[in-house]
Amino acid sequence: MRYLCLLFATTLLYGSGLEWLQNERLNVRHADGKTYVITRHIPEACRGIPILPENVWKRESVSPLCVQPLVTTLGTISMMQAAEGVQTFGELETMAFVKAMRPDGKKMLLDSRSSDWYERETIPGAVNIWYKVIMLPNLFAEEFDAFLTQMRIVKNADGSLDFSKAPELLLFCNGPWCSQSPNAISALVRMGYPVEKLKWYRGGLHDWKSMAMTTTARQPD
Repeated sequence: MRYLCLLFATTLLYGSGLEWLQNERLNVRHADGKTYVITRHIPEACRGIPILPENVWKRESVSPLCVQPLVTTLGTISMMQAAEGVQTFGELETMAFVKAMRPDGKKMLLDSRSSDWYERETIPGAVNIWYKVIMLPNLFAEEFDAFLTQMRIVKNADGSLDFSKAPELLLFCNGPWCSQSPNAISALVRMGYPVEKLKWYRGGLHDWKSMAMTTTARQPD
């Protein structure tokens, strides 16, 4: 009975949200052929640090293992919505999306940055489509046709596009100041891609790394 009560309480605590995902080790197969384990990487030395102003903002008496430097860059901060009708995701929603991805390709995590950025570091499980291929299909005609094939978008005889078999996409780029994924989403909407099939991880790799989440450049201990 005690076990059942505990199980019921745990179900109530986590059943309505996605908080439990940050404690789960999520196995993801990536395009490089490797399997990555997505988790929130908190070193053992950091687990006893209380959330106090002197720790969080001034980093007083905090082990260097617990400090993750992030570079302040140029860029205009994006609005919370990339396009009308497109859902904006945070880290936990992104983890849930990745967890739900299957080999059938009905859900795809899309890194809209160029290939050199993608190959250097990305979120495990992401595929790479450069945002300019989507924005400038006439300039990148061959790459755009390959994109249509990969997304199972059918070009009809009259030139219109059939999105009935297109996957649900979650796009991201470098961070809340990165315009590449919002521009790609806007181009997809203009193209006719159903907005209910488009999601946006606004935080991108910048916020993902700031939360100490796994990337292809680092496997947690």
